[in-house]
Amino acid sequence: AFCDGVKVIDPRTSPHTAAWTENPALILADIFVRCGYTPDWASVAEVANWCDEGVDEPYSPLRERNRDEGQALAAEAMATRPDWRGALAQVDAPVAIIAGEDDKAVPAQDQRELAIWLRAATFDVVEGAGHDMARDGGSELVAAVRRLSVPDASEAITA
Repeated sequence: AFCDGVKVIDPRTSPHTAAWTENPALILADIFVRCGYTPDWASVAEVANWCDEGVDEPYSPLRERNRDEGQALAAEAMATRPDWRGALAQVDAPVAIIAGEDDKAVPAQDQRELAIWLRAATFDVVEGAGHDMARDGGSELVAAVRRLSVPDASEAITA
């Protein structure tokens, strides 16, 4: 489980009501609300449904239907996307970047560079974790997200 459970608003109910959940999408949305941000509730509901269904990622159906084609499309999208790093310096929101020490897809060094571009970012490396942080470093992930609700300036990354 992502955590032991938290009582949060579930946007999938009408009217939105508070309920106990272990759903990471709902927990993260609740933390953002407590920090003064208003999430896109329709997107939160969609991601919450994926989490409830145990779907690892939204694009897995394409990869399962035709694995080679799906991987080729994902690789092409990543290779041709614009470089937005310069725009990251304009982001004022607190951001937690949690890298897996053994992440082969996005090495910790690359994630540290991202943290440097973001003014209010914190950066942590989880020993023994790979790319699936929710599975490999769940407690560290939860702790990092909770720290976002009470930012500590001493943890901010500076260039």
